[in-house]
Amino acid sequence: YILLYAVCQGGKCISTETMVYFFCQSQRKKHMDPDQELAKERHRNLTIWKEAMALVNDVYTTTKTFPKDEVWGLTSQIRRAGVSIASNIAEGSKRPDDDFRRFLSYSLGSLAELDTQLIIAEMQGYAPYAHEMKSRIIGLMAAIRKFAAALRK
Repeated sequence: YILLYAVCQGGKCISTETMVYFFCQSQRKKHMDPDQELAKERHRNLTIWKEAMALVNDVYTTTKTFPKDEVWGLTSQIRRAGVSIASNIAEGSKRPDDDFRRFLSYSLGSLAELDTQLIIAEMQGYAPYAHEMKSRIIGLMAAIRKFAAALRK
């Protein structure tokens, strides 16, 4: 059973449906743009997360040229390692600093994994391991280490 109430304000009665409508409208205005709400999230403001997102975009672009028989092999492994870097930064940012440092170490592990897999891909002749990609990986490793060290202080 649904019980409906009426509220009287200043001699005028307002039905429950009307109250629910006005409440929903007021809540909708408060949370109108999810992109603006998400922009306030800690991880989205971190340079290391932004760099990791740019790296994973490059990873996807590079692996599009890999042979089709590698879709479930090296291509998948490389993409998962790339995604893991940014994901661990994001997840860790929602935790206390000690845990955040642990998640940053997971990101470092994924960067090392990605580096190794890109070397294998180059050895197999799938794609050259571009100097720019190597520099980006090394730079991101250094930035994550520096950020983790700053969390200890």
